[in-house]
Amino acid sequence: MFTELYNNIYDFLTTAEERQINAMSVIYLGMKEDRWIPQNKLRSIIDRVVASASNVYMDTSSRQLRILRILPQMSAE
Repeated sequence: MFTELYNNIYDFLTTAEERQINAMSVIYLGMKEDRWIPQNKLRSIIDRVVASASNVYMDTSSRQLRILRILPQMSAE
């Protein structure tokens, strides 16, 4: 189940319109998939997905920067 969640978030980060990429969208996807997922488990999955998806865009593209902003946004909330 968590593998499917990882894949769904990864697909979102790599294919969604850039303006849609933010922490709230990613958290929403996680809670939509499993509304009872523990916060620490969701955070762990998001950490791994952000690291993986940001590596796809190594050229400091605007998409990579939006992906990298997700973790600080989560800390602020």
